[in-house]
Amino acid sequence: FGSSLLVAMLPAVPAIYPDRKPERPQSYASDGLDAIGFVQFWGNSFAMDLVDDLDDSVQEPINILLIGTSDIRHIIRTAAAHYCREGQRPIHFWIHESVPEVLARDVLFLHLLNQRQLHPRQRTEMFLSIYGNTLIRELDESYIDGVVDELLAVVTESQEHGMHELVDFSELKYRERDSVHDSIVAWRRSAPFDAEALRDQRCRGFYRSRFDYRVNLMDWNYQWNVKLVASIINWRHYKEFGLTGVAYEFRLDPYNKPNRTLANYVEGKSQSKGTSILVRGYWGDVINSPYWCFGTDCNEKDKLRLFKMSQTLHRHTETDLSEFNVSGYISEMETGIPHRLPAEKPEEDIFPYSSPLEEMAPKVEEVTEAVEKKEEQKPRSRRKKTFPEFEPMPALKKVKVKLLSGEILDYMRKSKNKGKFHKIVFGSMASWPLVSESGAQDEPTVTPEEAPKIIRAPKEDADGMGRLAAESAVRHAIRPDGLLMVESFKCQAQLEGKTKLAFRHRICRSAHSLGFTLRDEADKAAPPLEKDVTNPKAMEVERYAPEYLIFRPVPIAGLESEEVAQAKEVEATPVPGG
Repeated sequence: FGSSLLVAMLPAVPAIYPDRKPERPQSYASDGLDAIGFVQFWGNSFAMDLVDDLDDSVQEPINILLIGTSDIRHIIRTAAAHYCREGQRPIHFWIHESVPEVLARDVLFLHLLNQRQLHPRQRTEMFLSIYGNTLIRELDESYIDGVVDELLAVVTESQEHGMHELVDFSELKYRERDSVHDSIVAWRRSAPFDAEALRDQRCRGFYRSRFDYRVNLMDWNYQWNVKLVASIINWRHYKEFGLTGVAYEFRLDPYNKPNRTLANYVEGKSQSKGTSILVRGYWGDVINSPYWCFGTDCNEKDKLRLFKMSQTLHRHTETDLSEFNVSGYISEMETGIPHRLPAEKPEEDIFPYSSPLEEMAPKVEEVTEAVEKKEEQKPRSRRKKTFPEFEPMPALKKVKVKLLSGEILDYMRKSKNKGKFHKIVFGSMASWPLVSESGAQDEPTVTPEEAPKIIRAPKEDADGMGRLAAESAVRHAIRPDGLLMVESFKCQAQLEGKTKLAFRHRICRSAHSLGFTLRDEADKAAPPLEKDVTNPKAMEVERYAPEYLIFRPVPIAGLESEEVAQAKEVEATPVPGG
């Protein structure tokens, strides 16, 4: 859905649309949509444990639908936490993405994390490097090029593979599966992709005449949008990402190889003929870093030590937290033991302040390599290639990941999906189906003079509650006791505070008309939006609001009895092997 969501929503929200006065022509300054891009390769919120509040005493599988969440961060954290709790219920994830390249990356990351012959630290570094860097190491490029044939065999199901126990492609149409196949083929080392130049073009298209002063603009976005929400994100690291696209750097390896997993096609027009064509390039985000997904939070028991500050600076950075969290998820999925810091030592509070992460780093040992005899090169065989044995980690043996594409509302309306999902999670840039289903995009444009003084989230008993619930695909697919979760714009680095608050209220009105109400206190999840609020005040209010808007379905007359009966029928269905 991409930036079209903002394009359609901004004009309909009171007093938040971009100013188009002559003194600010579009040729001089972008409104921020150019920076977001057409494809979201990473999310804009921290990884969540999506099953910690569900009853584990029943055998029914937990069904979770992820729409436009852009990656697998919620899957790996949920699987790790569920395994540490010794959870017995199977978890089924449905991942919907409108872009095949994102689905292909999900398959790649699931394959990488399960490469148990690699050390967890190596898997962590490769995962983060491929996940968020435009330029990667030669080691990362070699790994991607080496697994292309194996991933193609997985997608086409031309050979039996252990990943088929984890990933299910049956929900994809043949055309959609072919698109995922073609995306993986383009990852070969021989495929040309000048990531550095293509990203530079994107940056020039965003900053335009202010390109030479882009560091100043990055500093503005960092101070007003990033630091206020997550001060642990280091300014130097954020600036390096903004300038080069490299978010994570480990050891002393040079990052000079293009990350071909970030290449994709978008529709465009030929400048010479004017015909519609597909343009390959880097169309991801150039302003919102991937740090939000793994580097801005951690478990509560270790948070105090990892977030310690010296005067006004954090002792650790978002990269330290990302490495700690991802390596922890891998460890938990393998062992089922919670990943925690070692015991606290007095040196942590004495200058120069030793870090507890240093003790967790593997010891470096000098190894004498034996000289191997060169084997004679055998002639190529036409037989099918054999791949290393693949076995999912223990935590993922109760997990099933199903890939989806196409129209998500049509999929949710299918009879087999009635009352099926315990949770439905929308990414912020993929929430357009929720808005369009409620008709909120057709609301009349309100001028600043006509806008009400204060806009509040609608209450459960307000007029219009559930007026479109009977026709709603979202309401059709969710369980009566399920939760609807929508990612906010809290972590967007280029939007004003008033725009972020207005987005929360637009989502609340849309959910209200579909028969949902906020689970938490309304004024905290969607703070009141004042007509004349200044941007600093709006940003301060947004700072303390949650990353996700969480809704629960409200019983609607005529739907309540049908939904309850459907839920009881699902619970009574036996689970094979359960």
